[in-house]
Order: sequence, then structure tokens, then C-alpha cells
Amino acid sequence: MTLVSFIIPHYNSVQYINETISSIESQTYKNFEIIVVDDNSSEEVFKELKNIINGREKISLYSLPKQFVKGANSCRNFGLLHSKGDFVNFIDSDDIILPTKIEAQLKVFTNNPDLGMVVCKTQYFADSTSNKLELLQEQDFSISDDFLEAYISKKSIWCTNSALIRKSKLGTISFHPGFLDAHEWLFYIELMIAGINVGFVNDVLVLKRKHSGSIGNSSLSKKLPSLIESRLLVIDFINSSPLDSSIYIKFLIDDINSFLKSSAKRNMYSLYFSTISKFNLSVVGKIRCFINYTVHSTTKKGDSLISIPNN
Repeated sequence: MTLVSFIIPHYNSVQYINETISSIESQTYKNFEIIVVDDNSSEEVFKELKNIINGREKISLYSLPKQFVKGANSCRNFGLLHSKGDFVNFIDSDDIILPTKIEAQLKVFTNNPDLGMVVCKTQYFADSTSNKLELLQEQDFSISDDFLEAYISKKSIWCTNSALIRKSKLGTISFHPGFLDAHEWLFYIELMIAGINVGFVNDVLVLKRKHSGSIGNSSLSKKLPSLIESRLLVIDFINSSPLDSSIYIKFLIDDINSFLKSSAKRNMYSLYFSTISKFNLSVVGKIRCFINYTVHSTTKKGDSLISIPNN
């Protein structure tokens, strides 16, 4: 029977992880292992985490070795190294998966053996699972047969917890350590550029918690370096692949221009101009960027101004 590995990064979130683990234990599909990787939580929290896990079958607890870069991405990569499953599902330590998730996704794999990843819909919630909020994606995944274009353009998106992945299709691709944001976005795009075939279940099978400690609530100033770097990396990946880059690059440049405006309005001079330097701009283009930065940083306006041409 196919084994599924659930990998949970954890850092000082014992108030939520018990509910997350319970949602895995409640799966209708029962052949799984749970790997929890703690990112050097406080001694008191780690003791509480061990008490939560103690006596529960199928759970392995690891501490992230100190030589690894701190963060959830390193925890996911470390957990993957210790996983034994044919399939892997990364889950954040404060989120919930619904009971039929794995059963429904494995059925799609069975009917489509060439698939490397099956995704599902996600709904946000606050405080308790009865307090449901908006959907992460309103539209059906079936709107496009090009999942890479749909994902980059944000027509079809999914969160870390959503995807069930055939481990043999990962190859050398892993999460980028040190990224505060855009890590899952970059991870899934790399997989699709590498040619992984994506299937879907058009049902909500994941509940994503909204609370003050979520990465999504971190200040944009902290996230901007990762948001920009991830787009630059994807442009390099696509340009180095046999894909028709013109289909995808426009969306990435649009994102970068938006992030450049945000960085200028926050007077993030170094980030703005180090990003500009990545592009082969003419002298006129560089002057335009300097003018744009001045406008954004001094007036906090100028949303119609474009720094990087998109054509």
C-alpha cells in the first residue's frame, strides 16, 4: 500500500500543531507517516511539543541541525531527506487538512499515472474551523491546461499544504533556504518548469489559518527581497529552459515592477537599484528608473510609472 509522508516544519507553535496532527490522523487514507522538524524552538516549547507527540503512532520528531539555515524551508528539506513515502505532502504547523484529502488525490493519481502532483482548493479560516473565510482560489483549476502559465498569472494558485507530490518526480528540486516569502511559489514553479504534470481536485480539502503570527502578516518591507529574488530566479530558469519564455515573462516583469514601486515608496534604495541592475537597461532606461524612484519615494504616488519595460 502506497505510503504518504507528511512533513511539518515547527517553530514555537505548539498552540496549533496538535490540531494539525489530528487532522492528518483523521484521514480516511491510513498508510502515512508524519515527520515534524523543529526549528530550534525554546526549550520549554520543545518539551511541550514532545509531550504532544509522545505515544502517537507514525510520528517522528527531529530538531533541525544547527548547520542548516534557519527557517521553514530548511525544515521541509530536512524532513524530505528522512521521508520514506512514495508521496509527500508539506503541511504548515497551524493549518488543517480535511479527512478525504489524500484519498481523493491518490484516486486522481491512480486514474492518471503520468501525473507528478495533484493539487486542491484551500479555504482560509480564523480562530476555529467553523469560522471559515474566503477561498484562496475561486475559479476551478480546469480553466487552463497550462498550469505554469495559470500559476504565474495567478489564475490558478495553491498553497504549500494543497499539493500531494510523487516523490520520485522531485529530482533535485527543493525549497530555497532563507526565503521569508515566495518559497512555495518558487518551489512549485521550478517543478513545473522541470516538466512535472499537474492534476487537480476541484474541492476544498485544506483549511489555512489566518492569525497575527502568519508569514502573510509579516510586513511587506521584510518580504520584498524574497518576492523580487524569486521572480528573478524564475526568469533565469525559464530563459534556460526550452519553454517559450514570451508566454510567462510578462507576468513576472509585471510583478517585479509592482514590487519596485513598493520598495521605492518604503525608501528601500539598495533593493530597488540592485534589482534594476539585473536588467540590461539603456542609459535612458536607467534615468527613467531614477526618476521613478524619486517620484515614488518622495510623493508615495506614481502607480502608473513603469521601471522595467515589458515587451
